Amino acid sequence: MKPLENVSCDEGKLYHTSISLLLAHEDKTYPGALIASMAIPWGEAKDDQDQGGYHLVWTRDMVSSVAGLVAAGETDTAVRSLIYLATSQQEDGGFAQNFWVDGEPYWKGMQLDEIAFPILLAWLLHQEKVPLNFDIYPMILRAAGYLIRHGPATQQERWEENSGYSPSTLAANIAALICAAQFVRRTGDEATAQFIEEYADFLESHIEDWTVTTEGTLVPGIKQHYIRITPTDINHPQPNENPNQGTVVIANQPAGQPREFPAKEIVDGGFLQLVRYGIRQPNDPIIVDSVKVIDAVLKVDTPVGPCWHRYNHDGYGQQENGDPYTGWGKGRAWPLLTGERGHYELAIGGDVKTYIKAMEGFASHTCLLPEQVWDEVDKPDVHLYLGKPTGSAMPLMWAHAE
Repeated sequence: MKPLENVSCDEGKLYHTSISLLLAHEDKTYPGALIASMAIPWGEAKDDQDQGGYHLVWTRDMVSSVAGLVAAGETDTAVRSLIYLATSQQEDGGFAQNFWVDGEPYWKGMQLDEIAFPILLAWLLHQEKVPLNFDIYPMILRAAGYLIRHGPATQQERWEENSGYSPSTLAANIAALICAAQFVRRTGDEATAQFIEEYADFLESHIEDWTVTTEGTLVPGIKQHYIRITPTDINHPQPNENPNQGTVVIANQPAGQPREFPAKEIVDGGFLQLVRYGIRQPNDPIIVDSVKVIDAVLKVDTPVGPCWHRYNHDGYGQQENGDPYTGWGKGRAWPLLTGERGHYELAIGGDVKTYIKAMEGFASHTCLLPEQVWDEVDKPDVHLYLGKPTGSAMPLMWAHAE
């Protein structure tokens, strides 16, 4: 393993625990299948009829998990995961929204970033010069074809709730298509490689047109910024492509509370993936302004450091009085988003230590990172403390991967 404890603030305690947890979440019957978490969020409010939970494979979470292991210097798990993904791919080139470890789909939504991530994993291992000893090319070509046929709007973005043009989904798709084109070019098929690149260029040239409002109202003086999603019906022959228009329906709202909001006023940090994948520079003016917006709207300062909400008006989280989420609640701050922000700070030359220290501080005393931390004043009577775990899934592997 790489000695990354040298840049930790806790002598590598969370780092080494994270590696152990990520390895432990690989199924032993189906090698390479890493589940999102062994936990059931708010399990005390569930009964045995609810078979869900996080003990399923999401390609987004799984690729994040094994990419974290690769960053730490462990590549064998990622190779097994790539083989597992190749055998789990559907005939049309897509991947189910999530599935049991045996490959049986559970939820059946279509999330384009989840079709892109297996390509990105193949490219990561190629860049690391890791021998695969099997032919990954058919999987890559089928997945790239799916992205082209079914994009650019996605039925669900990474929060699994809304359809439309999503900055984080577009980032993953563009990056995956450019990687796929490199694989195709290596086979000598220049025409196909060029076609894939030209489609990726088409997506890249429309990012701002599709996902940046020019009528921002959230922060005085900032009219242009990325929004969470430009909503549209993916089956509409003339979809809405204007981020200044449209209404987002937000899930998980209490009865009687507003559910519909202007899309241009709902933001998340998904646009940071454009920087992470090299599609936009970290000092791009719209990126910089969008960071200011999410800091003003989504950031929470805790005793151990900053954390961010998924998006404004989120309803997925511990209820106001501290009761468990039961189909509605209030979205809390997510430690994995502090990790994502750390990647952005690394790219722009900022202070990364703040984010490393914060993530270490969000962990439980047993070094488990939760999906969400409490984001308000302490409620000792229900064991909720600012910056400490809520009843959400813990440990969450996406957070440990970050």
